[in-house]
Amino acid sequence: MKYYHTWKELEDNMSDICQQMAVDNYTPDVILGPGRGGYPMGVMLSHYFNVPFEGFQLSLRDHKVEENEALDILLSKYNSKKILICDDINDSGSTLNIIDERCEKLLTNAPTYCTIYDKLSSNFGKKVDYTAKEVGADEERWIVFPYEEWWKLIM
Repeated sequence: MKYYHTWKELEDNMSDICQQMAVDNYTPDVILGPGRGGYPMGVMLSHYFNVPFEGFQLSLRDHKVEENEALDILLSKYNSKKILICDDINDSGSTLNIIDERCEKLLTNAPTYCTIYDKLSSNFGKKVDYTAKEVGADEERWIVFPYEEWWKLIM
């Protein structure tokens, strides 16, 4: 079963996440996100906070790509900065675990993690710091973001 997440929901979710960060008085110095799911969210947050967004290739589902060297270069470049790692969903936790493993090896300070959806069944070894939606086991379904199958929404 698929759930089609709308652009309006995405905008509302991003607003909610930005409000959570404001309450915590958190502002990142840089935002990093894996392609493809982290790019839309990363760009939106980059504009909101007026800080750089840098993407890197890490996709475990579609068109599998894992380029640790590119991520390592970014982590080294921003080592002393407040880094926000964003992705659209913490599903199995595999993507965030790979990123976190690289962060633990290369960063002085732990990054902050942000996702729109955070599945509680995930095996991510840490807590997602900011999320719009926590998803319990009884609510799990395949989430399709508006930038993934956008043509199905307009035809």
